[in-house]
Amino acid sequence: MVGTINKLDLANFLQDLQAKGVKLWVEEGKIRYKGSKEILTPEVFSQIKQHKSEIIEILAPSNEPTEPYPLSVGQQAMWFLYQLAPESVAYNIAYAISLQPNTDPSILEQAFQQTVARHPSLRTIYKAIDGQPRQQVAPDLPIRFKITETNDLSQEYLDSWLAECADIPFNLEEGDIIRAYLLNRNSQTDPATDQASQESILLIVAHHIAMDFWSLDILMDDLSLLYQGLKSDKPIFLPPISSNYQDYVDREQEKLASPAIAEQWQYWQQQLAGELPVLNLPTDKPRPAIQTYNGKSFYFDLDKELSQGIRKLAKDLGSTGYAVVLAAFQILLYRYTSQTELLIGCPMAGRIDPELEKIIGYFVNPIVLRGDLTGNPSFAELIPKVRQTLFEALDYQELPFPSVVEKLQPERDSSRSPLFQAALVWDRSRHNENSSAAIARQELILDYIVAEQRGSEFDLLLTLFDAGEDLQGTWRYNTDLFEAATIERMAGHFTTLLEGIVAHPEKPIAELPLLTKAEEQQLLVDWNNTQAEYPEASCIHQLFEAQA
Repeated sequence: MVGTINKLDLANFLQDLQAKGVKLWVEEGKIRYKGSKEILTPEVFSQIKQHKSEIIEILAPSNEPTEPYPLSVGQQAMWFLYQLAPESVAYNIAYAISLQPNTDPSILEQAFQQTVARHPSLRTIYKAIDGQPRQQVAPDLPIRFKITETNDLSQEYLDSWLAECADIPFNLEEGDIIRAYLLNRNSQTDPATDQASQESILLIVAHHIAMDFWSLDILMDDLSLLYQGLKSDKPIFLPPISSNYQDYVDREQEKLASPAIAEQWQYWQQQLAGELPVLNLPTDKPRPAIQTYNGKSFYFDLDKELSQGIRKLAKDLGSTGYAVVLAAFQILLYRYTSQTELLIGCPMAGRIDPELEKIIGYFVNPIVLRGDLTGNPSFAELIPKVRQTLFEALDYQELPFPSVVEKLQPERDSSRSPLFQAALVWDRSRHNENSSAAIARQELILDYIVAEQRGSEFDLLLTLFDAGEDLQGTWRYNTDLFEAATIERMAGHFTTLLEGIVAHPEKPIAELPLLTKAEEQQLLVDWNNTQAEYPEASCIHQLFEAQA
């Protein structure tokens, strides 16, 4: 590489160095490096010196923050919970995939290192300075990429391995915020090719304070593209990230100090006025005096016919699939509790500004939706109210939820999460299947794996994934309140309810079906078997005496 070069060639030059184990970063306006002398030859140093300003621009395209800076409002709430329970895994997020056969582990590790190097939020340390929580981007942190070799890839072993890796707490003060685990199993040699194929599972675990599920999409896009480039020996130039998380924190503070935020607060003050309902779901165990975050997940699928029925009903009613599912969730909770007024939390992506779409970080902001089911309306009558409440709340989602709680000052109950105890997430795919990132994903990823999420922030969290023809979902629940069998029945009731809504949206909500076919058989047939023979010559008191 000599003379004047374009930015693409220069980026490829730098990525080639990184692929060979050289680490480059910018600190105090200077290029820092770490690598072997065999790679960092005098010729390489000459090229770096010749193109110093361009390299600094590529390595620090968004003026990466070097000094400690405050946490966002959402991060502050998470930091507080971390201080209360540092060993909790409630805020661990796990993402597992089955890789294409014969994925190269060493190249994958290099791609993961470059992805972490690209995003400051994945190299951030969280600590208290003068009593205030602060975050600081580190130029270089050890990358935790653990490879495990095994001869056993049974479902039992895989489930155990996923749970074991995902359930390790993070130490935020040490910059321990993301880890990668690779499980390799070498199969027997194929006689036809005289080669052994390799099956691999990749698990990425991160702390929620550093990233959200939208961020996982960004991470996987970059990881797939970088892996593709490294494997083909044609490094891919990823466009510079125009903003960073500190910019978001600064803008958030400006918004909170601006007069415009008063309108946001006025809306929530009106919506959450008066006595607020507390969700009283029937639990299997006594509620602990102090809220716990122990949890498990139950996974379910809504078949193609029901998924299409939900979408068609939403269209017929002039609404959205999200609003239909939200209304159904409200009805389910009403049928369980007989409460006609409900508060449900709905976490929003929080990326209102377009420049935030490519930043890895924690942006999620829950909004609180107040449902009113009085008068036993039909589903068709209920859906316009639900849709209006949802859409109005979306217009006022910029006020952070912790700020709403702080300003509202509701009566606190240490055994429950504030304002709402049940939440609904509608996770819709944001992928363009024809994009280069989507194509790179297909070349790296064979399939997606459901990884057990052990923590639970709320009593109950329902997540629906709208990524294809079929809707898929998870129920995350607090294991100090509910047994697994109860949640499995609840999932069955929810599916039955949705089927009834799709078939008869004109029915009053109290008359919609809830019991599964198996439960109907048990209640109406098995437990009403009156064919038994009883003694005709004896009275009931004599039968009791004989039994005694």
